[in-house]
Amino acid sequence: MKCRYCKDKNASSKEHLVANRRLTQINSFKQLEEINDNIPKTFKKITCETCNNKLGKYEDKSEFNLAHATIWKILAGNINNAFERYPEYILKLTSLKTINIYEEQFLNSIINNLIFPALTFTFSFDAQKSVFENRFGEAVKNIVSKVLDENGNPIEDVTFYSKDSFLNNNDKGYISKSNENGEININILTRIEKIIIAKENIYINNEIKEIEIIIYISFDANNHRLILIFPLIEEIEIGLKNRHIEIILEDFLIILQKHLPEISITELKNYYNKI
Repeated sequence: MKCRYCKDKNASSKEHLVANRRLTQINSFKQLEEINDNIPKTFKKITCETCNNKLGKYEDKSEFNLAHATIWKILAGNINNAFERYPEYILKLTSLKTINIYEEQFLNSIINNLIFPALTFTFSFDAQKSVFENRFGEAVKNIVSKVLDENGNPIEDVTFYSKDSFLNNNDKGYISKSNENGEININILTRIEKIIIAKENIYINNEIKEIEIIIYISFDANNHRLILIFPLIEEIEIGLKNRHIEIILEDFLIILQKHLPEISITELKNYYNKI
């Protein structure tokens, strides 16, 4: 099996799908019993050792570089059958021809340092409506505080409010109240690095077709928030009588709310115009 990057050497290297440095950061927030080491972190059949190292240097440049590389690995791994034992990463509806087309696009973006501005977003979320737990690719910090009066007695029903204001002041943050013992217990999202393959309906000239969408999300509290959402639309053949094609896909915000319900996303903004 040839390396999908150089198309020359054997794809024998172990390639991280979720960045190793991000996994280390995420696991640093977890208790030992919460770290599931049985979840696969590396996959062969994607790159050779030389290209693995080259790709790692590209990933280290920025968060969106890492996003591009991760989606490319999903596409490349599907071409080389790298995910035979892991169905959550297998593209089941998209033809091999289409996967090859998009894989070449992402490889070109990596080699030439290009971007996909229309598909890359930052986001706001409502932490009060979100349900944060320590899962693979996610880290949650549990904050426990105690409210006491000047005599050291617990105070009940004191409101605690905290927010991650990286994006804008409209973000709804974390709120909780002290209990009868004066204790405040709240889960705060600290980091995410994950990829999801979702299925959605697309309307082509009023005909419904189910397609796959690759969703990449990366989040680091008070540092960055990034989502890259990439629909895999098959090539459309048109005759001379059908030159006009109307393609309708549900709003990206609605799609993300559906497939990332634990993060109550309320707003998307273009990542490259976020300042």
